[in-house]
Amino acid sequence: MKKTVIICLLGVMIGIPMNAKSAVCAGGAGEEYKGNSYGTYCRSRIGMNLWSAHAWCNAIGMKLISVDECACSDETKCDLTVTCPNLYNPSASFDGAWTSTPATYTGYAHAISVRGGNIVVHAATHIPEWHAALCGPR
Repeated sequence: MKKTVIICLLGVMIGIPMNAKSAVCAGGAGEEYKGNSYGTYCRSRIGMNLWSAHAWCNAIGMKLISVDECACSDETKCDLTVTCPNLYNPSASFDGAWTSTPATYTGYAHAISVRGGNIVVHAATHIPEWHAALCGPR
């Protein structure tokens, strides 16, 4: 009897993530990403092209964010010296997340990358690029 209880408890403990970086969203297909002054976002765990990113966000009842989400509404919660203060997180790291904001180049959209404590908003071509979707509330 004791062995059965111990095995069951071990199974439950193993099934619980002990060091989860963030809460899950989209039924586990994404990770929650919190803005510094407002917003809770869902970033897909897989890369996709721009059109798929729009569709993925729509499918989970959200919308692909725009570059406007970078603005900070509470200066006490944001580092205003960085490019995208609301989404800046020095401990986060991802190569790119699509936004709905078109770039000035035809066939390009803006993407956001967080690398090594820096956040960059850059233009990326929507066809071969495979960035995550970054979704926000409608």
